[in-house]
Amino acid sequence: MRVRYLVALVFGALLLAVVATPSARACWWGHQRPYYGPAYYGPSYGPVYGPPVVAAPPAYAIPGPLPPSAGVPTVQAPTGGGQSAPRGGDPLVQRGKYLVLEVAHCDHCHTPQESGKHDESKLLRGATLPIRPKDPKAEWADKSPDITRGGLAGKLGENAIVKFLMTGKDPAGNTPRPPMPTYHLNEDDARAVARYLLSVGADDKGGR
Repeated sequence: MRVRYLVALVFGALLLAVVATPSARACWWGHQRPYYGPAYYGPSYGPVYGPPVVAAPPAYAIPGPLPPSAGVPTVQAPTGGGQSAPRGGDPLVQRGKYLVLEVAHCDHCHTPQESGKHDESKLLRGATLPIRPKDPKAEWADKSPDITRGGLAGKLGENAIVKFLMTGKDPAGNTPRPPMPTYHLNEDDARAVARYLLSVGADDKGGR
């Protein structure tokens, strides 16, 4: 009995000495890798003691509303007569110019002609209409008004122009006289048109 106890004690001491060496531990853990999984091991074949350390993902800043100084243009709408003239470089003015001259072709009726061509120096200043209805008794305007800053646009002001282009009615509640069409634009387009009309005549450079 004493002999078996002594043999077991010696064997245990030898086993403890072997396992205590780094190479023995690496060999032992290496055999156990499939069991513990790759997440428990570092880039080398040596073991990593303890749970794996997972790096936190980088924090991405979620942008909020841009301040006015961030380069986004802010536009304040004038409120009536006496307002400052919109600048020609304003993106809203450029959009209105496109809508007036290239989409609605307002210059076809509101710009006088010289030798069959539009007089660009009098762009949108009003003109005698070159067209007539077949019915001579039909309600029809003989002349188109000046719709620039120096004419009707300047008298109405931006907000009244916007309302007219959105509802088809002037401040008095009247609809336009033919051949002027009745428009029902959205507010963005109506304001762009108003800004452009108010820019024409401000520096005599509202043309193409």
